[in-house]
Parts: sequence; structure tokens; C-alpha cells
Amino acid sequence: MFDAIWTITVIEHVPEPEKALSEIRRVLKPGGLLFFAPAWHTRPWFSEGLPVRRYCDLEFKLKLKKAFIPIRDFKLFRIINVLLKRIKSFLRLSLSRKPLKFRYIKLNPNYETYWMSDYDAFNSMDQYEAIVWFLSR
Repeated sequence: MFDAIWTITVIEHVPEPEKALSEIRRVLKPGGLLFFAPAWHTRPWFSEGLPVRRYCDLEFKLKLKKAFIPIRDFKLFRIINVLLKRIKSFLRLSLSRKPLKFRYIKLNPNYETYWMSDYDAFNSMDQYEAIVWFLSR
């Protein structure tokens, strides 16, 4: 058992983050300290390098995805999207009597071409989901 555990920008690269969280919880002493700092909200378009690639190098589907990045990355859009998900998570936590499943977005990691940071991430997650997961236990 450990008194403290820290993980910094790692868990977004783990294919099954809930198993990693379970293991962290298992080996951490009751009342122990956990410093948990993954790259929250990893964007799904990082693995394709869309922000840094030129339109003329992309097929039509990727051009369309790239065109919508400014909208999907717009702060107000992201705030509303995250807020709605967090309200739903809060309700799940409030109404549930059993441990909740960790919710995250699965990503397609890229190991072929380095485009940008987190191009190799397996998942994107929200801080509140991690809190809900731990509180439900």
C-alpha cells in the first residue's frame, strides 16, 4: 500500500483507463494522497494532425472535419457541451446506489506519424467523470 500516488499526463495513453483507476484505488492507502493530472479533454482530431496539416493534403472527409474544428474548439461550445455532460454525471451519482462506470471518449491513437502532442492518446476524459468515479466508491 502506498501513502501517495501521482500520475501526470499518462492515463490518457492507457487503453482501459477504468482498470488503471481501479488499480490506483487498490494500492492507495485509505486516506492516501492521489495527484491525478492527465491531459484532460484530448481532442479527437489530434491523432490525424488536422490542426497542422494543409487542406490540400487531406481527403474530403478530413477537410470537413478540419473545417469544423474552430466550432468544436470554440470556448462557449465546449463549455455548454461539458456542462451538459457534467449535469448528467451529477444526476447519475446522485441517483445511483452502486459504483459508477468511468465514462470517457475512446480515441484512435496514431503511432505512424507524429503530428502533434497527444496524437497517440487512447482516450479523452473530463475531470468531473474521474471525481464521480471515485466518489461513487
